[in-house]
Amino acid sequence: MDKSISNNKKAFLYSVITVICTFILGGIIFAIAPEKSNPTASILFILLNLIPMLMAFLFTYQSKEVNGLWQFFREGLLWEERSIVIIRLTCTSCLLWCLRFIRECKNLLVWH
Repeated sequence: MDKSISNNKKAFLYSVITVICTFILGGIIFAIAPEKSNPTASILFILLNLIPMLMAFLFTYQSKEVNGLWQFFREGLLWEERSIVIIRLTCTSCLLWCLRFIRECKNLLVWH
């Protein structure tokens, strides 16, 4: 029972810290680029999307569930599912970058 309560507290703390970090970084991005995109805001936006994974690594590393980053990824991605996950991540990333490129091209055509 006590271990269950301890795990719930850790999960709650993980959630709260992740939301706070995301909120703060989102505020910084909005302050840097409220209406237009720039390279700094793009880098911060990528970091914003990585915050949950970074926090999960920190919490599992702190609780001694994993010994390092490589073990974290090895445990997180089952070997049988690894190729499917990598293919999906690659396709999703390519799709997002293509959509962003099309949007930027559209903005260039509208202004010229």
